[in-house]
Amino acid sequence: MKALLLGIILLIAQDVSAEKRWMQHFWIAGTELDSTITKGSAIFRFTVNNEEISPNSTIAYSVDGTNLQGTLDSTKSIEVRTTPGVHSFEFLINLEYQEIFVSQIEIQELHRTSIILTFQPATTEMNLRKPVIYLYPEKEQTVSVKLTIKGQLDFSYPPYKDGWNVTALPNGTIILDEKEYNSLFWESSQTLHFSDTDFRQGSFVRQEDLLPFFETTLGKFGFTSQEKQDFITYWLPQMMNHSILYICYKFNEECDIFAELNIQPKPKQTLRLYMFWSIPEATLPENQCWKMQEIPSVSRDGFTVLEWGGAEIPSKN
Repeated sequence: MKALLLGIILLIAQDVSAEKRWMQHFWIAGTELDSTITKGSAIFRFTVNNEEISPNSTIAYSVDGTNLQGTLDSTKSIEVRTTPGVHSFEFLINLEYQEIFVSQIEIQELHRTSIILTFQPATTEMNLRKPVIYLYPEKEQTVSVKLTIKGQLDFSYPPYKDGWNVTALPNGTIILDEKEYNSLFWESSQTLHFSDTDFRQGSFVRQEDLLPFFETTLGKFGFTSQEKQDFITYWLPQMMNHSILYICYKFNEECDIFAELNIQPKPKQTLRLYMFWSIPEATLPENQCWKMQEIPSVSRDGFTVLEWGGAEIPSKN
């Protein structure tokens, strides 16, 4: 019976384990003595806060690494009886939502602790906007650029016809059908699966710090003055109406989950930077110091390709 139950849980949860990337979204509503609890025990009461999740829903969870399964009651709650001490819990309501990891919560004997769970969507629709590709060969040459986009190609300029086959010059000029371009442009509608990538390594940036933030981070990653200007004049006006933003960069191979880039002849350096930004729902303390995301330091050499793009992620995600 135990083996069968474990199999059901693993099937539902797709292995709820510590190796998953967790979105921690819970808060402790309170702790109180409960005379109905027997000596040597304590109770955690977990309540799901999502309106769209109904009572009697099945919930997969683990207690200190042991997988279990339960059903939400009429108040969309589930109680877990345990021993006093420090415990960790993991929850998955269904595959439409991200897992929640409730870590290192201490409870005293004969106490009941109420914890509210708010599940976040596992996916969101987004527009990957203005990826532009710059080509800088060491000499004038024919270059083939192909994209494998993990979504729908909405627009490209010059038009993408099963790839771009262009003549590229060392100064960055791109020639196609006797017309000159500074870069290759494309945009895409995509479904973002939060389990595919980790957005927790970004930076909180106040409005007044956005310009120096971009100047510093883009410069470290090897952007030229013109490339920084292109990036900043596109994104900054869209972000200036918000007092603080959360910004997370994805670099190089991390961008492959959105689009793979194949260029022939192969460049010596292919630099890719996608920026994902969101408006925090909570107000952040004044004068708070926030850890800056680590930026790879780049020194350009040889045939270099640079691509940048990005997307706004809804704050609820």
